[in-house]
Amino acid sequence: MRGQVLDFSAQTNAGVISGDDGQRYSFTSVDWHASNAPRVSMRVDFEPNGNTATNIYAVGNASGAVPSTASPSVAAPAAALRTNSSASTMGIAGMIIGLPALILFWVPAFGWILMVAGLGLSVAGLVMGKQRAEQVGFAKAGVVLNSIALTITTFVTTVAAIYTGFLSKSVWGLIEQWTGPISPVIKWFVG
Repeated sequence: MRGQVLDFSAQTNAGVISGDDGQRYSFTSVDWHASNAPRVSMRVDFEPNGNTATNIYAVGNASGAVPSTASPSVAAPAAALRTNSSASTMGIAGMIIGLPALILFWVPAFGWILMVAGLGLSVAGLVMGKQRAEQVGFAKAGVVLNSIALTITTFVTTVAAIYTGFLSKSVWGLIEQWTGPISPVIKWFVG
């Protein structure tokens, strides 16, 4: 049967086709067999299965010739819609590593290793996801979690170094210069 794509969401990988018989058929990207991603008004050939369209192929002039002005998400291959990409996997891994990094910031070596690994994976997932026009929510969450953990760890490490006398007096003098009027508060805080 022939029809026309009425709607398609790359986020849910699902859409609707209006068949030439006047019925509407839902579909997912698993049943999409064209080289380009579905787009509104694209003419298609499909096999109806109840209210679902299967074995969908683009036909006619809309067979996948995407204008050069189209956004990357429209021109993305259908295979990319069906599989998890390495960009989203890295973003998810970075976010998952960011949670223990945020909780275990006080463990000197382990916390730093988690933060660096999580931040690296999150940034890589964010950059790759942006280049491929993919969702980057998990990567952003990983960057935020690992950045918060890094900020807290840096602060705690600096305070511990000052408190234990690890920093020399010349470094303490620089800190006093940088903090200006709040240096008495910092001295009171670190003891």
